[in-house]
Amino acid sequence: MSIVKAEDLLAIDFLNCFELQKLNMMQMYKLSSLGWSSTDKLLEMKEQGLIYILLKAKAFPDPGASEKVVGFISFKATWENEEPVVYCYELQLRSQLRNFGLGRYLLDIIESFGSKSGLPKCMLTVFGHNPAYEFYQRLGYTPTSFSPKPTQLRKRIIPPSYWILEKALS
Repeated sequence: MSIVKAEDLLAIDFLNCFELQKLNMMQMYKLSSLGWSSTDKLLEMKEQGLIYILLKAKAFPDPGASEKVVGFISFKATWENEEPVVYCYELQLRSQLRNFGLGRYLLDIIESFGSKSGLPKCMLTVFGHNPAYEFYQRLGYTPTSFSPKPTQLRKRIIPPSYWILEKALS
C-alpha cells in the first residue's frame, strides 16, 4: 500500500488507476445522466489536492512481473455545500478483491484522516444503479439533503441517476 498525491503519481500507476476506474465504471456512467468521457475523467483524476491510496500486487502466475494497481481510493479535504468535508472521489477494486474488507479498510483510513483533521463529514457520490450503494448504506452513509431525489411514478419509484452520500465523523 502507498499514499501518493495526484501530482506525484507515477505515469504507470495513474494509467492503472484510470484503466481500473474505466473497467469498473464506464458502463455505469453511460447508463447515467452524466455519460462517459475519458477526457473529463482523466482531468478529474488529476484534480489538485487529490490523494491516492494505492493497493498493488504482482501479476500471477509470473513472480517476476512488476506490481500493478489492483485497487485504490482517491480523496481530498474540500468544501461541499458550504461545509468542510473529506470527499471520496473514487473507491475502486478489481472484482476478485471485493468482499474481503478492503473497501471498508480504505474508507476507514480516509474517515480517520477526516476525523483527525477536524472535518465533520465524509462524503461521496455513487450511481443509483451501483451495487456499492448498499455497501455505503451498511457503513452508515445516507443521502445528503441536497442529493437528487427519487421520482415517484404511479406504480413505481425511480431512483436518481446518482446519490450524494454523507457520514458524520466523530
